[in-house]
Amino acid sequence: MLLIIEPTVSGLAWVFAISLFVIIIDIFFDTKILTVVALLAVAVYFSLLFDISIKWRISISVLCWLGTTAAYFFIADRFLVPSVRALFTNGISESDATGADGTYRIIEGKRFVYWNGDLWAINPHNEEEFRDGQTVSITSSENGKFTIKK
Repeated sequence: MLLIIEPTVSGLAWVFAISLFVIIIDIFFDTKILTVVALLAVAVYFSLLFDISIKWRISISVLCWLGTTAAYFFIADRFLVPSVRALFTNGISESDATGADGTYRIIEGKRFVYWNGDLWAINPHNEEEFRDGQTVSITSSENGKFTIKK
């Protein structure tokens, strides 16, 4: 059987490294689609390491993909996203935002607060209605997401 990509452990390491790079890029774009695709690529490549029938490869791929996706989303909001934001936002502390005013923005259907020269995500549990461009007060911040009020 001729394979385009010969499955090896070193190949898995390359796929894992590329997928990790894609996941870090996806943190900045906040789409989650790239992350899910990267995790799927690792799961499929991992299943190719075994010399078994196609139905078992598919089963292993699906189980690995579901497991890695669940693990990623379980730890990402707690550890990965705050760590990456801390590394790349030197000089800007979200704790300084509490009590400050910002500008509510809607960009491509996503809700943000413009504060201190950057766009910051809004806590998804913040249910108040705002107009684009409206001045808002930042009441708290956690993991790079602000809670705001009028």
